[in-house]
Amino acid sequence: MILTKKHFFLSLIGILLLLAFMINISMTKAIERDAYIRTLAEKDTYVDTAYATSNYGGVDNLKSGFSFTGDIKESYFSFNFSDKPSSYTKAEISLEFWGVSQTMNFTVCLIEESWQEYSMTWLNKPNKGAVIDYLLVTSSDIYKIDITSLIAGRNRISICVYIEVDNFIEDYAYITSKEGYYFVDDAPQLIWTYTETAEISVISPSASDSWRGLNEYIIQWSSQGSISEVYIDLYKGPSHVEDITIFSTENDGSYNWYLSDYDSGDDYRIKITDADDSNVYGYSDYFSITEFGSGIPGYNIFVIGALLFLLVGILSIYFYRKIQF
Repeated sequence: MILTKKHFFLSLIGILLLLAFMINISMTKAIERDAYIRTLAEKDTYVDTAYATSNYGGVDNLKSGFSFTGDIKESYFSFNFSDKPSSYTKAEISLEFWGVSQTMNFTVCLIEESWQEYSMTWLNKPNKGAVIDYLLVTSSDIYKIDITSLIAGRNRISICVYIEVDNFIEDYAYITSKEGYYFVDDAPQLIWTYTETAEISVISPSASDSWRGLNEYIIQWSSQGSISEVYIDLYKGPSHVEDITIFSTENDGSYNWYLSDYDSGDDYRIKITDADDSNVYGYSDYFSITEFGSGIPGYNIFVIGALLFLLVGILSIYFYRKIQF
């Protein structure tokens, strides 16, 4: 019989611990996710056999391929590793090709020799190195080149994008330069992929807080990971009450909130969510909200007395005028 009781109490403790763990889990939703660092091309240009002594450093758009007269156009890009994270899972070069009217097969090769963006021409261009990849460009779009295996032992990388004679086609494509992009995604860039932990923890309000309607309070939180904007919401129990921020707000750890006059209750919670990833969020402790005036000594008597005084005043004026006439 004693053994049975022992098992019962151990089971009860286990259930309570499990419930406590589940409650704690529901407070925050931290995840491991891919994060990205983007490094704009350090330099870029192109060369053209039709204008062998001309330099095109600083132009908005580069060219690669062949013209209808057979002239050759080649584009060059260089990227430094100044933003390389300590631990990365992938490194890719991203280029936007546009003005593509037919399928073209581009070759991407390493450039091991130095070159200058504002003085390089067809006549002094560097020699081509090992082939990195082939890009089958079928339409205007952004294409990526995986260079993860080439990072070790380097602090920068240069490439040339061109069409080999064996893949000759009487056409060329434009490639957006570091000077010519409108949107960040279109820029020539090196994209580092790494794994981060993303988490949001709400600091205030806490379980000991009791906030009164029609007053201003500061919601506070901390976060981990690359979170730039957040949404803030009010919940009562499991039910959503209000979008505190209709639009996202900066993830600076603080938000001034003017509290409307809600029904009194001790089961309110604040939820803060990553504006770019709804899987990352944090809840505050349950806290109390009291209606304006609720709990103020003599408040109800004061309100009733004021109403009675107002009513007596109105009736007095009414009867006074009746007597006068």
